[in-house]
Amino acid sequence: MIDVSGTIATYLASNWTETNPGTADVKYAKDEFDSNSLYPQIVLENGASRSTYLTNSLYRIEHECKITIYVRPDNYETTTIDAAKTTFNNMKTEIDRILRVGRYSISNIKTVELAGWKDESIKVGRSDSPEPIVFVSSQVVKCIYYIGALS
Repeated sequence: MIDVSGTIATYLASNWTETNPGTADVKYAKDEFDSNSLYPQIVLENGASRSTYLTNSLYRIEHECKITIYVRPDNYETTTIDAAKTTFNNMKTEIDRILRVGRYSISNIKTVELAGWKDESIKVGRSDSPEPIVFVSSQVVKCIYYIGALS
């Protein structure tokens, strides 16, 4: 099996061209959000996989990977919140661009299918969250690749 989340993280980092945020400003985390890390952050989680027997020596693997973006403004001034929202939208657009362009050439992955972003509502009020404004969106991508049969 391929580490799909690690492969996608490496591919995103090496093909990132957006300047807001730049590639050096984006932090990648595997499997869970790192609350000690800076924002913006991209979390990649390996999901379910399904293998289909093709021949005695070949399986087709459909492996899901969840990509989640977290962006928090530095302060709660209107201009800072607007800038964070712009950064958040730029990240979604850049990830889609990279995965659409490279969906047939990411390492051993033959195809990447994008499901579309699902934004979480912003929590407001101190009872819901210690940080009321965090932009969060996720999407599940399905990666298809082939591996030889285990003997």
